[in-house]
Amino acid sequence: MTYSVLAHCPRTGRIGLGTATFSLGTGGRAAAIRSGAGVAKTQANPQPDNDLLALRLMAQGHRPARVLEMVAAQDGYWSWRQMGLVDTEGRAAAHTGQDAKHFAGHLAQPGIVVLGNVVAGPKVLEAMVAGFHAAPSAPLAFRILAALEAGRDAGGQSRDGAWIPERSAVLRIASAQPWLELDLAVDRQSGAVEELRRVLQARMASSDVGAPMRQAKQS
Repeated sequence: MTYSVLAHCPRTGRIGLGTATFSLGTGGRAAAIRSGAGVAKTQANPQPDNDLLALRLMAQGHRPARVLEMVAAQDGYWSWRQMGLVDTEGRAAAHTGQDAKHFAGHLAQPGIVVLGNVVAGPKVLEAMVAGFHAAPSAPLAFRILAALEAGRDAGGQSRDGAWIPERSAVLRIASAQPWLELDLAVDRQSGAVEELRRVLQARMASSDVGAPMRQAKQS
C-alpha cells in the first residue's frame, strides 16, 4: 500500500523521489538515489539490494530498460515486486509484477515514473503524472510533492473500497554533488503528505537549501 514518484529535471539535472504509504519507516526501506547514476525504487515486497544493484548498473551506463532486465534475472521473487528507475538523462522504466497486491500498476514517461500498489485504481497514477506536470517551472521537490498530493486526492491507498491513510512519507533530491541536496521524512502522521509539505516549505525557507534551488527557478 504505497505510491511513489521518481523524476528528473532536464533543466537542472536534478533527480528526485517521493513516496507515501501506510507502513511506517518508508524512508529507510528500498529506495536509492545517487548523483551520476539515477534513482531506483522497489516496493510491494521491497528488496534494497535491487535498488543498489540498479544504481551501480545505471552508473556504468546501462539504460533503465536494460537494468530492469538485469535485476529481474537475479531476483527469484520478481513477480511480487514493483520497481521504477529514472537515470540522469531522464530515461525511465518500470515494472509491476503480476503477484503485486491489487490494484498495482505504473506509468513511465521521459523524466518520470509513478508506481502504486493497494491504491484506488489507475486514476491514482494518472493523477500523479498530471500533478507532476501541472507546474513545470516549479522546483523539482514541489513537483514531486504535487504528484503525491494528486495521488492522495484521487483516492490514494485503498483496500476493498476503504481509504487507507498515509502515515509515512519521504522526499529526496540529488543534484551534481555526491550528497543528497534534500532528504525529508515524515513518520507516524495520520496526514503524512500534508506534513511533508509543511516540512518542505520550512526547509526551503532556510538559506542553505532554499536559496540555490530558488535561484535557478528550476524543477
